[in-house]
Amino acid sequence: MSELFPKTKIQGALARTWHVRENLFHVELTLIVSKSLDELVADACGLAAIAFPHTNAMVQILTGMNAEERERYKQNDGLDKEQISVLARRIGFHPETVFNVLDRQVKRDLVDYSSIYDGLVECYRNSGIPDSQISSFLDRNAPCSVVFVLHEWLEVWSPESESLDDFFIEDLNRSDIFAHVVKGYLLSIGLGYPTILRLLCASYNHEWANWQALWAYF
Repeated sequence: MSELFPKTKIQGALARTWHVRENLFHVELTLIVSKSLDELVADACGLAAIAFPHTNAMVQILTGMNAEERERYKQNDGLDKEQISVLARRIGFHPETVFNVLDRQVKRDLVDYSSIYDGLVECYRNSGIPDSQISSFLDRNAPCSVVFVLHEWLEVWSPESESLDDFFIEDLNRSDIFAHVVKGYLLSIGLGYPTILRLLCASYNHEWANWQALWAYF
């Protein structure tokens, strides 16, 4: 089993903090990007094992694909309508759900975001904006929530309302560069996820409040 899956805590659990605080230690940015469907399937299998019996559509669909379907997906950049219907019947999902996971979520997970992430972290480190200022901004605009980077977008998980939303920086007094600084900051403290599966694993490992509801979005 990969190092993604051990049940570890980050200084008393990032998730229980609910927002980024200045006293959380900074971790070195280590990107492990899934570059193939087979790697995503392996991650899904590992996640299914540690979180059992809890699961979601993405995990079940990836782990439910057989070798022939995975090979067809890789060769054709997806499955056709008939192949999706066959897979959906076998694993008990509506074909539209299978299509949405494979054509939208999985394809985004297969993108290599490493160069984008490196640029965002460099932007943050060169900005000169204190961590305390970024932390205070997040506290004010997303109280009792977790703001993070998924793929290349800012998202916010609000456990009390069980809502997952885009996180917009709308302060007209700030330049557009501030959004990049916030992303770089979040990446530098471990709140950046190049794949949905990495987000799901983090929410489980760090015991985010209502993580089961977050999983239901995928």
